[in-house]
Amino acid sequence: MFGGRRQSLTALLEEAAPPRNLPLLSADEKHRLQLEKYHRDPVKAAAAVRLNERLRSPNTPSQQRFDDFEDDSGKLKRSRGGPAYQLLQLRILRSWRRILSILGVAGTFVLILQILAAPVDPITDWNQWPQEPRTEPSTRVNRKLSQKLRARDGATSLGDHKSTYGILDVNPDSSVHPIRLLVEEGQKQWDEKVAKQSKTLKEAVDEYKRRYRQNPPKGFDKWWSYVVEHNVPLPDEYDQIYRDLAPFYSVSPGKLNKRLEEASKSLRTFTLKIAGGRVTTQHAYDSKKVESGEQRPQHQVDLIEPIAHHLPDMTIVISVSDTPQSLLSWQHRSELVNRDKQEGFIDDDVDPDAVNGLPWACPISSSLFNAARRSKISQRSGLAHVDKKSFVWDLREYMNICNHPELMEQHGLLIGKNPPMGSPIPVISLSKTALHADILGIPTEQWVEPGPVPVWEDRKNDKVLWRGSNTAMHYDTTVAFGDSQRLRLVNLTNHGAPDSLVTLSPGPNRKSLKETASTVSRSALNEEQMDITFTGRPLQCDKTDGTCEKIARDYPFSNKRITHDEALQFKYVIDVDGNAWSARFNRLLTSGSLIMKATIMPEWYSDRIQPWVHFVPLKMDFTDLYDVVAFFRPSESNPNAEDKMASKIASAGREWASTHWRKEDMTAYMFRLYLEWARLFAANRNSMDFVYSADME
Repeated sequence: MFGGRRQSLTALLEEAAPPRNLPLLSADEKHRLQLEKYHRDPVKAAAAVRLNERLRSPNTPSQQRFDDFEDDSGKLKRSRGGPAYQLLQLRILRSWRRILSILGVAGTFVLILQILAAPVDPITDWNQWPQEPRTEPSTRVNRKLSQKLRARDGATSLGDHKSTYGILDVNPDSSVHPIRLLVEEGQKQWDEKVAKQSKTLKEAVDEYKRRYRQNPPKGFDKWWSYVVEHNVPLPDEYDQIYRDLAPFYSVSPGKLNKRLEEASKSLRTFTLKIAGGRVTTQHAYDSKKVESGEQRPQHQVDLIEPIAHHLPDMTIVISVSDTPQSLLSWQHRSELVNRDKQEGFIDDDVDPDAVNGLPWACPISSSLFNAARRSKISQRSGLAHVDKKSFVWDLREYMNICNHPELMEQHGLLIGKNPPMGSPIPVISLSKTALHADILGIPTEQWVEPGPVPVWEDRKNDKVLWRGSNTAMHYDTTVAFGDSQRLRLVNLTNHGAPDSLVTLSPGPNRKSLKETASTVSRSALNEEQMDITFTGRPLQCDKTDGTCEKIARDYPFSNKRITHDEALQFKYVIDVDGNAWSARFNRLLTSGSLIMKATIMPEWYSDRIQPWVHFVPLKMDFTDLYDVVAFFRPSESNPNAEDKMASKIASAGREWASTHWRKEDMTAYMFRLYLEWARLFAANRNSMDFVYSADME
């Protein structure tokens, strides 16, 4: 639209300044110059017209006409230089405008880069866990990994594969198998975590303050002495405790103590009392009618008796149930976690009828909340299409149900549930999900001391093993129980429809993944690779509506028990959640098999173990199972599988269980949790802070 416009006199003057000995401007040129300067202002335009009329008068000397001009009021003024000086002023003014414009653009660009590079605020950003408080990332090592680029929208990249919220989506045009990258990246992250741990009490205190922006609890030095004496590894990795307790600090100690007393009277809890270094237990339920009603209190006593003399007197209430109990709405949790300590305590009593349903534990911008509103959850299958395959990259992010609404239809703990949101209840639970506000403790059932096991090369069975009951939920005709995790696993690995599926080639090769992928019969793979079935008979099902009979008819059950020695001959073993967490994970890790674990339940050790280094994480829908097996398990049709890599992960898992999951490691966790607990319930919390001095070393 500007193509036919005549070039302005100002532009002409900027291209080249005339020498001082050039003739003066003509009256018309001066008229155009004035109009360019005043055309936007009516007052200035009127002055320009009057100036133009004077310039056209033949009686006005030319030098006077150029050097004199009128201001906005119409008064005649004398210029401070000749025409060359006027042109120089114009050029300087224009140059400054260009410089300022460039600086403005550069400043805007730098600001955008700073915003993109800024760390995500775990409080306000809904990509994080619902119960995630504000913590600081470590600065002791370079956290920027060469192949990992994080963005504020949850997107990342690993090689030429893309990831969102912990799931790595396969690029079918890539020639690099994603599992190779996942194993390499996992090892880098683990090595960095181990290298940055505190070596002295002062370092541990400084790291605590940096992460949590508060002093450690009183008795921290005693805890540190226990850690040093028993060689407890990763002394800085206790973020789970702070995540769990963060919402409670906004509630007054008086109110928390009242709720603690109420919780101790429940038929679903037991109470530990520590007084003078002695631990006693009590409960209101009938231990003969509650599963593990006697064992679980004793397990907790056994954990803390070695350090009870270091703990202040306190009362602790622990849930006897497998499953978590407490839920906070996202809005309420945000108010609690983001409270400034100077603002005082919050009146956090919540109307139990205010909101119901798990999506309310997520922000309204989250995938789960919006999926619930639309009543539609999209699911992707990677069984038959290369471009829809994906793997778990960041297990912690994958367990964030707010960002993975598909999990609501894949786990028995979530299917069909519509619980109310409430207020923080100071009860320690044996399990929780990312949505729940329970304080996580340590269950010890099925924990074992590592024993002798066959070496990898001597194991005789290369099928994938799983045995277990059909626990996961209560089964009846009112819920879609066929989608629960254990029924789905058994169904997938024992039936053949749809018959064909696509598996990625482990390579290495120069061709793309889609070019080297194989189409195989699922029935044939199940026969060749899988040894997965239920044991005993259907449990937790409604007999009156025919659900128990249907499960017995549709799913394989075996009465044949596999002995411990027989189980140790298997190279590949699956671990999957039951009603809550899987209690067998410790025992499986110590077996020396390659453990493939599917879970949505964080545990006390989750910050202290590395997926793809100590075990292989699986998606809860198991669409990645066949590709994982194809990558690690050699066969006549798959000679390039990574058997040595499988052996290395299996060995690392067994070593980790032997050095990071000892009784001393569990006691160290509970020791630190109970120090925090004592401060939380103290009438004067500041009096329960730990103050470091050099003579403590």
